Amino acid sequence: MLKQCTACAVDGIGPKPISEFRPSNRYRSGYETWCRQHKAQLAAKWRQENPAKSKLSEVRGSLKARYGISADEYQRMYHAQNGCCAICKRAVISQIAAAATASRKGKIDSAHVDHCHKTGRVRGLLCSECNTGIGYLKENAEVLQNAIAYLHSQKIKAPGAEGNA
Repeated sequence: MLKQCTACAVDGIGPKPISEFRPSNRYRSGYETWCRQHKAQLAAKWRQENPAKSKLSEVRGSLKARYGISADEYQRMYHAQNGCCAICKRAVISQIAAAATASRKGKIDSAHVDHCHKTGRVRGLLCSECNTGIGYLKENAEVLQNAIAYLHSQKIKAPGAEGNA
C-alpha cells in the first residue's frame, strides 16, 4: 500500500510505502501526513529553533520514562527539599528550571532523581556527587556505615580544620 507524503508532493516525490509513515489516530488514514524522513527533518528544525522548549520536553519525557514521575511530582519533591540535596544539603537547581533556560550556566548542580535500582522506587533528589557516591557504595547502608566508621577511625575532619590526617 502506498501513501503520498504532503512534503514529498511539494518536492515532486511520488507516493511511498505505508511503512514510511508513523501510525496516528489523528487522521482518517490512520497514519501521519508526512513521511518519517520529513517528520524527522521538521522535528530537528523545531528543536534547533526552540532549544528551551525542546530540552524541557526531553526532561519531562525522561522523568516519566525512567522514574515514572511527572514534572509536577519532581517539582513537589524539589520544593519539599527546599531546593537542596537530600544528603549534603547543598543547593541544587531543578532539572525543570535548567531545561527551561536550555543552559546549565553557573556552578549549581542539577537535582538528580535518586531511586532504588532493585524496586525502582524514587527516594528523593540528590546532587551529582551524592548520587554517584550512593551508587559507588552499591546502595548498601552497611557499606556506608563502614565508610563512616572508617572516616571516624582516621579522625578525618572538614577541609581546613586542624588535625587533618
